[in-house]
This record gives sequence, structure tokens and C-alpha cells, in this order.
Amino acid sequence: MTISAEVVVVGSVNQDTTLWVERFPVEGETTLAHMSSGSLGGKGANQALAAARAGARVALVAAVGDDSEGRSALDHLRAHGVDVSLCVTVAGARTGIAHILVDGTGANQIVVAPNANAALDPRDVASALDRVRGARVVIAQQEVSPPVIRAVLSSARKAAISSILNASPTLPPGVDIPAPDLLVVNLREAQQLTGLSDRSAEELAATLVTQAAASSAIVTDGARGAAVSDGQSTWRENSATVEVVDTTGAGDAFAGALAAGLAQRADLKQALAIATLAGAQAVTRRGAQDHDAASASGQPATIGLDTIDPNKEA
Repeated sequence: MTISAEVVVVGSVNQDTTLWVERFPVEGETTLAHMSSGSLGGKGANQALAAARAGARVALVAAVGDDSEGRSALDHLRAHGVDVSLCVTVAGARTGIAHILVDGTGANQIVVAPNANAALDPRDVASALDRVRGARVVIAQQEVSPPVIRAVLSSARKAAISSILNASPTLPPGVDIPAPDLLVVNLREAQQLTGLSDRSAEELAATLVTQAAASSAIVTDGARGAAVSDGQSTWRENSATVEVVDTTGAGDAFAGALAAGLAQRADLKQALAIATLAGAQAVTRRGAQDHDAASASGQPATIGLDTIDPNKEA
């Protein structure tokens, strides 16, 4: 059986437990949270939803456990327009779990237990990608195993499909990952990958193109937007000014919207503008996937090419 999708996301599905605290505890300290919640997350699922909300036809390749959390996650994704027919349910495994702390500024700390995500098989991934028709962009993240990431990038190259790697979380030194067409990382991850801690986001993006051999690299820079280098030029897309509630999932909203923009034939500058708007919207709401309501700035939750001013300077 084949399916039709413009964007294929290969990645994780998690059950998130979030605790909101005034400040992060220090080592050995116990603090009280003033609020807690459970929600669906995982970088793969988050990015798939973001791409669908940006107007793309999206398929997700992922693994969940044979538990209520896994069933709920797939139902939620399906209800929001993501094709989950390529996802697998792993017998006897738990769905991935993420524990998230969010402080009074909206910053977060996250610990992930991969569980079923670790069972995603490179051969199954390659087979799944062979079943997709019309794919223009494949995006992966690093909450799945390096062999899976290698299978994604290799299959994309063979099929002449544009590949995006959101290299988050950072892998241990020495893990060999092929170069994607587009590398996306945040500022801290860019510093870790390059070994440079005193450079601007623009300088880091240019360095990553050279060091990672990617065609282009984007470094997200929080409220300051994002910097991009395509090997020829480097520029920045500024972010809208919004009230920050929770930064959880903002990078995933950015990456998913970026993939959707590129799949819908936007050039890199247009896609970056779409992605930056999506990231700004995401921080105005709690949780990684609770993005159905309008943002605090009054922007619509669904964005795409028609929300971008073609006369706006990058």
C-alpha cells in the first residue's frame, strides 16, 4: 500500500509530563511546582503536527508502545491531519516519556526516556519511505537511533528528496551521521557541534555548512529569531515580539513549519519566515502540541505561505 505526502517526518512520539516551577532546583534540592499537566509530545510528533498545521500533507514514521499512551498519540495525530499509517506499535514496550520542567521565564529542562522510540528499525524506515508518493521533504531528529537517522538521510538521497536534520538532542562525539541538505540546530547545539562558544548565530551557521558539509544550515536563536547560511550568503530572520509562556516545542514548531514551507515550493527565505512565525506562536501557549488556539499576539494558529508578506525584507 502506498500513501501520498509532501512531508515525511521520521522521529519520536512521547507522553510529556510538565511541571511549572518558579525556578529550576539546584542539585539536591526539592522544590514545589505550582502546576502540572500531561500532554502528547516527542520531536517527531511535534514536527509532524506543525507541518500539517502549516498546510502540508504529512506522514509520520515512528514507533509507539502497545499502551494507552501510544493509542492516544496516534489518535491525536490522525485527528489533526497527520497520516500515521507508517507508524508501528511495539509489543511489550512503553511509549516514550518526557519529563519537562518550565521555569517562570518560560525556559525549560527536559529528560527523555525513549522506550518504544528506540525500537524503530532502519529497515522498516527505509521500507516505509519507499511507500510514500509525492514526498518533497524528509525531516528527522535525534530522539531516534543513529542507524535510523542514517537510513533516513540515505533513502532521501537515493530518492532525490530534500532532507532536513534537526540535530537535537546533540549526539555523543564520534557518532557518524551523513550530511543532510539542511541542518537545523539551536544556538547551544551549534556551539556544541562547532566547538565555538564566542560566535554569533550567523557565524555559527556559516561554520556548520563547512564542518557538516550540509548545503545549508539554520541556527535558531530564541527571541532573536534565526540565522541561516546557504554556503553563499548568510542572513537573519527576526522573530516577532510575543509574551513567552512556555518554550517547550518551539523548535519543533519552527522545524515542522520550515519543512512544510519548503515542500510547498517556498524558497529558503520564505520558508524561514514561515518557520520563525510558527516558533514565535508556539511560545505563547503551554505544552508542545497545545497549539490549536490563537496565539496571544492574535496570529492564526494555522500558518503558511499566505501569511508571509512577500515585500518583507529578510
